[in-house]
Amino acid sequence: MDLVIQSFIEIVQTMLGITPHMIYTHTDTEYGTSMTINGEKYYFFFDLNLIELLAHAFLESKPTQNEIKDLCQEFTNLIIGKAKVLNTHSATQIGIPIFLNHAQVPNLFSKSIHFQIKEGRCSIYKE
Repeated sequence: MDLVIQSFIEIVQTMLGITPHMIYTHTDTEYGTSMTINGEKYYFFFDLNLIELLAHAFLESKPTQNEIKDLCQEFTNLIIGKAKVLNTHSATQIGIPIFLNHAQVPNLFSKSIHFQIKEGRCSIYKE
């Protein structure tokens, strides 16, 4: 999980020029993705404020519903891809991100961490 967290922070700093701050809660309305890295499943949940920050960085406009899906998946790809680059100790196998529209966050995760980026929030969970 440490590589994924480090990767998330570095991607946000590079894309948005902002350092995410850890917080203790996640948002109620979220879009998310799930993705496997080395056989471990991770979930990434984004609130609409963060998606709009990403849209401004990628598209320079407010996102449509289709673009929300693409943004969530692309942001997840960037995070996991960066984690793969940072993992110099072993080969890394990654899956394809699956979009979870208005997903409810179950309480079945062994590890979680939550971040604030301006008005936006992101929660990362490891199954």
